[in-house]
Amino acid sequence: ALALKRSSSADGAADADDPSGESVTEFLRLTNPKAIECQVRFSVRLRQDVTSSNSGDSKDKKGGTAQQHPGESCPFEVEPPDGLTIPAHSSEQIRIRFQPMRLATYSAM
Repeated sequence: ALALKRSSSADGAADADDPSGESVTEFLRLTNPKAIECQVRFSVRLRQDVTSSNSGDSKDKKGGTAQQHPGESCPFEVEPPDGLTIPAHSSEQIRIRFQPMRLATYSAM
């Protein structure tokens, strides 16, 4: 079992690599409390339209759409992208970057 701890400010940090200032980066610390090393792989994908109503309208309350447009990449990025190995009784930090292409509600897993 891994322990997860958020290690950035409550609002996230503006990404220094993004000159437009339109991305947010969060840092999470994964802790391995066990006596053996743990290999962790990461995968992020957008969820299907979770804000649509029964009428089939996919507009959210703020006017954006929750569905991903064709050709649009996932606005969430995890680093390291290939995962990592956490030694026994140790911890490692991962970075999650959110850089949306348009105003919308996003949900990922």
